[in-house]
Amino acid sequence: MADQNESSHEDTRWWIATGDKPEGPHTRSYIEMLLRSGRIVSTNLACPVDGDEWKPLCEWPELSDLAAVSGSQNAPPPLPVPTVLPRHIGLLTNPRLPRMANWICIYCIAVYPVLNLLSCIETFAYGTASDFQYDSPATGFAVTYDAIMLVLYLGTAIAIVIGGLHLRRLRRVGATVIKAFFIVDFASIVIELLTATLWSALAAVVASPLPAEEELTALGGVLVLVCLLIVALFVAVLVFQIIAFIWLLRHEHELPLNGRET
Repeated sequence: MADQNESSHEDTRWWIATGDKPEGPHTRSYIEMLLRSGRIVSTNLACPVDGDEWKPLCEWPELSDLAAVSGSQNAPPPLPVPTVLPRHIGLLTNPRLPRMANWICIYCIAVYPVLNLLSCIETFAYGTASDFQYDSPATGFAVTYDAIMLVLYLGTAIAIVIGGLHLRRLRRVGATVIKAFFIVDFASIVIELLTATLWSALAAVVASPLPAEEELTALGGVLVLVCLLIVALFVAVLVFQIIAFIWLLRHEHELPLNGRET
């Protein structure tokens, strides 16, 4: 009789609910395979073919002996927890910032001050005042203009370095300072170009013309080449500043910035 009941249970086919859909009908041995593989669990609803009642698989007497079967015995062991090395903030970069933001930090903290220092040296060594004779009435105005531009250069450089340091420390004020003084730097470049044109025109009128027989020496040719290289460098830097400014405008809200030091 027991063998007959077991055979009857084996012949019975079952619908198994997985999610919102019934699957099957499955045999008892196939249901056992599903349990062992972890595709279903003992609490999945089951209903025999030609039946009209759904209840958890473990509550059916015909399947109760399968309730203890699970896929845990065939499950792979847990993966080892990867060792995460601490990410330290560098002198110029922060590992939590995206690559472009780190390039902006490098530029603001290290590159821009060097370029600004070179610009100040050039202004000091060959400023607007050098276009005029010592006793020219325009010399005093040119010296004042050069002094103002030097102060503007130094102030802008200090502010941009501070902005880069704040950005590296994930402070939101850093991005704000960088954007603001990039605008100041753009404006100072425009002002310098316009005033340089005016001073050159004035110097052409006031200053004594050079002798007609004076020719460009070899040293003068080298200086011209150096000046052209410096101009190309500053054009490349200006292009980077424009790209960095636009990038900060578009992506600042995506950066992990806050109002405190992290």
